[in-house]
Amino acid sequence: MIAINLLAACSGTISNPCPELIPYDPPIEDDAARELALLPNPSVIAQMIIDYQQLRDEVRACRGREG
Repeated sequence: MIAINLLAACSGTISNPCPELIPYDPPIEDDAARELALLPNPSVIAQMIIDYQQLRDEVRACRGREG
């Protein structure tokens, strides 16, 4: 059964291997930036958000190369 599931997973064609990004409206981005600025320094959560932004930038670059 496991082998069948693995073969089935491999049979599909991936048209774009880059993940989709969830778009955020500018007012939501502004709210997030204000909240981020309120976090203590250093902040683990702030570092995670910075890492997430870098990942989003990498996905944008990947999607740009794909089409």
